[in-house]
Amino acid sequence: MYARLCTAMLKGWRHDFDQGKLPFYFVQLPPYNWGKHDSTAYEYALLREAQASMLKIKNTGMAVTLDVGDPDNLHPHNKKPVGIRLANIALHKTYGYTHILYRGPVFKKMKIEKDTVKISFDRATIGNGLSTNNGQPPEYFFVAGADKIFHEAKARIADDQVWLYSPEVHQPIAVRYAFTNYPLTNFENKEGLPAQPFRTDHWK
Repeated sequence: MYARLCTAMLKGWRHDFDQGKLPFYFVQLPPYNWGKHDSTAYEYALLREAQASMLKIKNTGMAVTLDVGDPDNLHPHNKKPVGIRLANIALHKTYGYTHILYRGPVFKKMKIEKDTVKISFDRATIGNGLSTNNGQPPEYFFVAGADKIFHEAKARIADDQVWLYSPEVHQPIAVRYAFTNYPLTNFENKEGLPAQPFRTDHWK
């Protein structure tokens, strides 16, 4: 319903202002403490996923904020990086400064090799390479097998990929990244733009 309403709102604005290509740039909701903090608590992640679905509409852009939020405050005080990210979207997509990177890593595909999952990202979002903002391994990656139970994965950056492994999942078939209610993430590109949350499954 959220995606349908936002789509209708944007369509209405573009019609009422007689601007069929009116740019629509928005902020994905930050992490917020909605109770449990594990792979089974992802109601808020579903709302972020609905927001991201708006990117299917032409001339839209989304600033990810999972790395700068405050789980205890739905309206975190650190607004500067959010403003810069929105400005970079506008500079790149509206004003033609296409050399400006405006997105963090976006999932492209996964490859399963025995008990390891290798995650690849859209080349245009990697920038100068994958990194973390604290020098630690990437966090909030989860893998699941046929039982559909997600376990936290050990993640490491391997060139332009992230490799995942969990001792609890010997035959992984699905991956989720930052798909919990309030992940305060550290995974980004070297330009400091956080990765967009994603899941490879469509399980209910």
